[in-house]
Amino acid sequence: MKLKKGIIILWVLFGVSLFTTLILLRESSQDSSEYGERVEEPSTLEVYAWYDEIETFSTLAEGFMEKYPDITVNVHYLPNNETTQSFQIILNGDEAVDVIAIATAAGGAQLIEKGQLTDLREYLKNADLSGLGSLMDFLDSEEGVYMLPYRNSAWVVYYNKEIFDAQGVPYPEGDWTWEDYAALAERLTNPQRGWYGSLNYESTWWRVPVRTAGAENPMEEEDLKLFAEAAKWNYSLTYEKGAAMPYSQLTDVGSKDYIRRFLGGEAAMMYNGEWCLSMLRERMDSEYPDFQYDVAKLPGWDEEKDYAIGSPAVLMVAEKSQKKEEAVLFLEYACGEEGAKKIAAKGFLPAWNSKEVRQVFQDSIRMPEHTEYFFTEEEISHFPATTDYTISMNLLHDNIWSYFMKEISLETALKNYEEQLAERMVTP
Repeated sequence: MKLKKGIIILWVLFGVSLFTTLILLRESSQDSSEYGERVEEPSTLEVYAWYDEIETFSTLAEGFMEKYPDITVNVHYLPNNETTQSFQIILNGDEAVDVIAIATAAGGAQLIEKGQLTDLREYLKNADLSGLGSLMDFLDSEEGVYMLPYRNSAWVVYYNKEIFDAQGVPYPEGDWTWEDYAALAERLTNPQRGWYGSLNYESTWWRVPVRTAGAENPMEEEDLKLFAEAAKWNYSLTYEKGAAMPYSQLTDVGSKDYIRRFLGGEAAMMYNGEWCLSMLRERMDSEYPDFQYDVAKLPGWDEEKDYAIGSPAVLMVAEKSQKKEEAVLFLEYACGEEGAKKIAAKGFLPAWNSKEVRQVFQDSIRMPEHTEYFFTEEEISHFPATTDYTISMNLLHDNIWSYFMKEISLETALKNYEEQLAERMVTP
């Protein structure tokens, strides 16, 4: 009986000792955290982009983790044509998400409207954004700053040097107009050899000529008139001058591969963005090693102020992110000069514009020769970063495409567009 009582006393003493030890450990932990001595667990950022950006984000993540070794960047890649739907699912679900990359500012408009993105203005008070120039003027609104640009776009005219040489036509240089482009495309067209002067493809690319005149929003009456002029210009180039493949022949899957069509010698020229550089390089390395091309400045209009065309890819921080400070650090790196040099070294055009970054970009390009045309001092034409704009542009494009297919007249296309827009919007 005495033995049993002694054992009970020992257990009680052990319990009291254990409880005291736990209290001391807890107080010690609290004391050390107050003085910043507690060791933090490594942080992981969940970043979402799309498949075409694998090379870009691989190099950005690597560079960022070298600078911030306590932060891991875990990048998820989504299908190119499903990013908007996928982001909605991710942001409404239980998945951890910190940073989102999207191809255009307009693509993020719905996320802003739904309150799914973080206003970055307070986080960026001491950030250096000087190299982003007018791109920040475009993204900084009264409502807040929800996006930072990390890549920029620049449109140029790509041309097949072999077709020019075979036709004995000088390469385009310096300033020129869209009328000059149409006349040159007509001159370069050679039906016997299967050559067109200009490449048509199914996209909203047809609006490019009007955007060089500064027209951006088809919901504005004056801009809509200019969009109509651009449609007429493309229609004339195709059907009256015969300088581009008819739209009715661009209905199969292969016609959407404009890079293959250009490299295959279908057309002497095409106007397109800087993203074609990597696409051309990849195809040339594997299939067209002897192809020779260069670029020319994008044309403008007589007696009109010329605009460059920009549509920056942007980074955003999810409102539900639990690591916003680390996420903003990633944005500052990716959109700043350090990240820009990483992007430029891969042959992609970064948003940050400085002499040093330009030189890195130019040094990374083997072809074309005239890389200076990707950098312009002209004012940039940006389309509005709103959901209304996206809806209106899709409606206009669908109707203009029916006009290109000779299914309806231009007048009917515009009338249909205005009626459909009125149904979708309270005010057109």
